Amino acid sequence: MTPTTIGNVLLVAAAVPALLSVIVFARVRWYDSRWGKHVMAYMASVATMLALGVIRLFLGDHEWFTWLRVTAFGSVVIVLWWRLMYILQALKEGSPDDTAPADAEHVTDDTAPTREEAS
Repeated sequence: MTPTTIGNVLLVAAAVPALLSVIVFARVRWYDSRWGKHVMAYMASVATMLALGVIRLFLGDHEWFTWLRVTAFGSVVIVLWWRLMYILQALKEGSPDDTAPADAEHVTDDTAPTREEAS
């Protein structure tokens, strides 16, 4: 097997669970939280990149495909900056497990058991 063939097989092998993850996650209430929205956008961006790679294997390059890729890569840039903003905000607020202020956005409600209560 050539490295190109191995890479193509790995591309397809990665695209399948990426697409299935988006489909399965779409069945839960991901839209109820900002992190859920972000996780969906992140997974969809990764799945889109992998799917575009698979499509290119079978259809080759065409002008419409080039514009589709530009749009898809643009979405990845947006989602990655979005992710970085959330990570920096979470870093500033502290751990959601034990040190975050009560008004931090990534803290769950007060009715959830603490680590000590759960043990």
